[in-house]
Amino acid sequence: DGFTGNVVLKFYEAVLPMIGKMLHESAGISPDAVYQALRSINSDEHGGAPLLGVQGVSIIAHGNANPQAIMNAVKAAVRSVETNMNDLIGKRLAESAAARQPA
Repeated sequence: DGFTGNVVLKFYEAVLPMIGKMLHESAGISPDAVYQALRSINSDEHGGAPLLGVQGVSIIAHGNANPQAIMNAVKAAVRSVETNMNDLIGKRLAESAAARQPA
């Protein structure tokens, strides 16, 4: 649900910088090296996530998203349109529902 997802997101957003700071202070790892190692889980790199259940494409970005995150959210929206994400999700849901129906 949305509440649980938001709690997990807030936790993750707080823990990532804390881990980076701890690695820098305790192991002497440079902030740049920490950033590069954790880049794939950095929310700024993804920009946002699709809001499912709406007709069309809606990407939700964080309220404190920086310009890089906004740019990546726009790119995610473009990819969603180009790949027909909504149609593909609808098709998979319909297939799943049909598979669960008794014969």
